[in-house]
Amino acid sequence: MWAFSFVVADENGTTSTEYTVGVGFAESSAESVTVNVAIEGDDGLTISDTYTFETSE
Repeated sequence: MWAFSFVVADENGTTSTEYTVGVGFAESSAESVTVNVAIEGDDGLTISDTYTFETSE
């Protein structure tokens, strides 16, 4: 899995939240590629989904 983190601060710079984004290949074939994407924040936010992309010649 490939991941990176970033921090979002409020306009005063007094409060910040760190988020981690992860992307991983779930499956691939000659016809399609499927990836999992997840976002997690230290504030409890969690979003995840799976995307499938069709390949072309």
